[in-house]
Amino acid sequence: MSEIYYKIYQSSVLNEMLTVVCMQWFDEFDYDQDKFFTDEDGYVLEFETEEEAERWLNENIKPEMIDPDHRKVRLNREDYFK
Repeated sequence: MSEIYYKIYQSSVLNEMLTVVCMQWFDEFDYDQDKFFTDEDGYVLEFETEEEAERWLNENIKPEMIDPDHRKVRLNREDYFK
């Protein structure tokens, strides 16, 4: 059984927004390698869990550039009080 990992990918289906993709080694062939998000040294970001990838996205990327399925909704308590 292959190890599962997660990467951040620029999706043309989502108007170039960033999304999290679940991967195994053989999935690499199905993706345009130039669309994987890299760090400042050019290494593709890779995460052990989807939660880690989503956390990185939400801490580092503008919300409007994140796939809504992975965008964290920030709770503003003031919106709920009268």
